[in-house]
This record gives sequence, structure tokens and C-alpha cells, in this order.
Amino acid sequence: MTTDGRDCMTGSTPGEDIAAGRAATQLGERLRSLRKKKVLTITQLSLYTGLSVGFLSNMENGISSPTVANLTKVCNALNVSILDVLGEGDALHEIVRDGEAEIIDVPESSMKMKIVDFGANHRAFSVITIEPHARRVDAVAMHPYDEAVYVMRGELAVTIEERRFELSRGDSLFIQANCGHTIENDGTDVSESIWFAVR
Repeated sequence: MTTDGRDCMTGSTPGEDIAAGRAATQLGERLRSLRKKKVLTITQLSLYTGLSVGFLSNMENGISSPTVANLTKVCNALNVSILDVLGEGDALHEIVRDGEAEIIDVPESSMKMKIVDFGANHRAFSVITIEPHARRVDAVAMHPYDEAVYVMRGELAVTIEERRFELSRGDSLFIQANCGHTIENDGTDVSESIWFAVR
């Protein structure tokens, strides 16, 4: 303990630790409530996110705090925005400037995901950019909602279950709910595609 009351290991005060604990508990309660509204079990959510049941349970109980990447996986599976989970999704943002969109960088897959969120409980869309000859190396994506993709630049290969679709600029593809899929860019140019949740 330092002279100003901060923990030597964490650098936080007891008051800050209590506030962080309350925030984690509130976040967990919000996630549990959203999951139950979607009529999903925690086992199903584990399947959709690739996160373990134990981790998700700890997160809902406020025992552990998720990283931005893991929270994004949960939000994608629930088809809600991070603002919804944080309780800040009530206000409608009619315009989202370029620098205001959330960027998720996945360097091991040479991929970036730009999430555009207008708030007011409306998850708008995602723009996925993949470098040439790159493939998603994380778990197969799967969602409890339909999805549509439109290729804006380059090429995009989407494998749904055992069917492979090779898309080029201007092509669109519909992916039914609960169908596992992977994406990759076999082309020589950067791939850029826009993804919508179909409600």
C-alpha cells in the first residue's frame, strides 16, 4: 500500500476497486438479461462465441471482466451493440464519423473489423477488411440470426458448413442463422466487405 492508499500491485485505491467490481457486476447482469431475452442458454452462447461456458458464467456473475474482443464476440452473438450492453445505447446517433466507429484488429488473421453503431438499440453494420491471401484463424463464426454480406472491393471466399462461395466486387451472399461459416481472401488485392444482420 502506497502513502496515498493505492495498492502496490494494481495501483488502484480500495474505492476504485469497489467501483470496478460494481461495474463488472452490472455488465454481467446486463449480459445475462440480454441473453435470456434472446432465449439462449449459456451453452448455446458458448457455441456461438467460441468462449468457454465457465468464462461466460464468470462474466455474467461479475467475477471476470471481458476484453473488448471477447465482449464484441458476445455482442455479435446476441445481435446487440456494445453500447446496448453498457447501457448507453438509448441515444440515436444520426451520423457516425469515420474516427468514431469502433475498430477491432485481428492481426493473426490479417483482418480488421469496423463496427458502425447508430445507438438507440440499433446495431447498424460491420465493414471487414482482409489482407491478400489471409484467412480467419479463430473459431468458425455462427450467429442466432441471419446475415448478409456485400463485397465492396477485391475477392471474398465464404465457406458455409461444407459449401464454398467465391465472391467478387458487387456480389452479395445470404447466410442463414445457426450456420457455421469462415471467410478468407485468396485474391491478390485487399478484400473489403460490408456485413448486415438480417432481422
